[in-house]
Amino acid sequence: METEYICAMCGETFGLVRNEEWSDEKAQQEAVKEFGYYASNMVRVCDDCWNRIAPSKIASVINN
Repeated sequence: METEYICAMCGETFGLVRNEEWSDEKAQQEAVKEFGYYASNMVRVCDDCWNRIAPSKIASVINN
């Protein structure tokens, strides 16, 4: 089982969080919520990079 990943945006290495609150299934659900679909070849990004690119965050800025 993987324990680390490299962020596809910033290139930093991070530990994978897998617990009752965050699982692969939850990550897939978030992808569907944000992008409308999930694809197995989606890349991983760290929280900081995700907060810069998350579609819902971008939409909220545009709509305000």
